[in-house]
Amino acid sequence: MAGGRTTALVAVGALLVGCGAPSVGEAGGTSAERASLATDAATCRLDDAYGFSRDGGLAPVYWSGTLLPPDTLRIFRYDLFEDRERSCTTVLPRCGDPERIDVGDVAAALAHPDVTGRLGADTPVFGRDDRPMDGVVWVLRRGGDLRDAPSLAVGSPCRDDSSCVPEGLTGARDLLDALLDQQLATDACRALALD
Repeated sequence: MAGGRTTALVAVGALLVGCGAPSVGEAGGTSAERASLATDAATCRLDDAYGFSRDGGLAPVYWSGTLLPPDTLRIFRYDLFEDRERSCTTVLPRCGDPERIDVGDVAAALAHPDVTGRLGADTPVFGRDDRPMDGVVWVLRRGGDLRDAPSLAVGSPCRDDSSCVPEGLTGARDLLDALLDQQLATDACRALALD
């Protein structure tokens, strides 16, 4: 996917986390500098499990992803007509990768206040919910047991108000969709994508 990283990062406000810094033990410096390095190291990993997928519509193949701390993505492919699910597991690129979406980019998108402040027990839908008309929404869940975890859904843009879907939500959706495409091209998952 050409330009996927650039597009996705612009969508989340180009939140890049520089994690290539030396460890706190190697850094020396003032206590404020050491505290800053420790904060960067903490954001260079996933803090919880997240699941993302599309819900609704009728397609022969459904894709979903599960992010696991500290830096793993498990991709699921469900073939409707064969009634079978397969998966692959891949490690996200390390923080600071200039060419690919990396774990720091993902952690920053998921930490956006539009995301963290809107996850709810009743899966609030932001935007238009077109599922009754064979449409789809994008769903994000956070927590240990992803089936019952706090979640949110992003639908189509509203007809009269383009701001009905907060920018941080569309940014997270676009980044995670681009991440799924990126990781399907890795050696660990290529066969799943081609099958």
